[in-house]
Amino acid sequence: YIELMRFLFKPDSGYSFNSGGELKSIRLLNIDTVKEFHKKYYKPENTLIVIVGAINPKKIIECIINIESTVLSEHILDNKIPRPWVNNEISPPVYGVKEVTFNSNNLTNGNLLICFEGPGRNNIAECVALNVVASYLSYFEQSPLKIKCTGTPTLCSDIVYNTYWFDKTYTSFKFCGAKIDKFDEIIDIFKSMISELRGKGLDNDFLKTVINFEYCSAINSFEQSPHNKIAQRGIDY
Repeated sequence: YIELMRFLFKPDSGYSFNSGGELKSIRLLNIDTVKEFHKKYYKPENTLIVIVGAINPKKIIECIINIESTVLSEHILDNKIPRPWVNNEISPPVYGVKEVTFNSNNLTNGNLLICFEGPGRNNIAECVALNVVASYLSYFEQSPLKIKCTGTPTLCSDIVYNTYWFDKTYTSFKFCGAKIDKFDEIIDIFKSMISELRGKGLDNDFLKTVINFEYCSAINSFEQSPHNKIAQRGIDY
């Protein structure tokens, strides 16, 4: 994932950052580096507090006023904290091919990722429609792309699609356990499949099944873990 983001976006874009940290960076850390980071970023103006539950809003406002009067000061606005996701204009994605090699005794198989830019994240109708098309193509056993690539002859073991909800959306298809010498063939199949859908359209009966599945999955997510569903859309992105 992080290699994909670093390929798509320039180094000054927040999307190319590994916000979870890297092991090699941890090994280089020392107490002075940590203190400097805390001094730079752990400030009231860089804090987000999320309050959930049946709470008296009047009491919350009173608490906030007390905190602001004792902690915040006039010079805060002059304190420019680097905000690569907010202050920097997101550069257009890079298009091309990148090969990432990992240490392995098996050099005959690998994962092939095809990623492309989608609609803006606020265009919900188009985003959902694209997600349905991705599911139609690859999620089910009768999905046309899965039949072509995981059937006989087998080009890969599975296909997984994902949508990244950034400032714009990005959709990726990962062809798992694909034969490296068949990468070009898989790419050609993918392009051909997209062109065919644009020309002939989708199978309406199968499309209804996909839409119903996506709808039921969304409802189930809200029922099982509404906090995660809301937080993912409202806070993370």
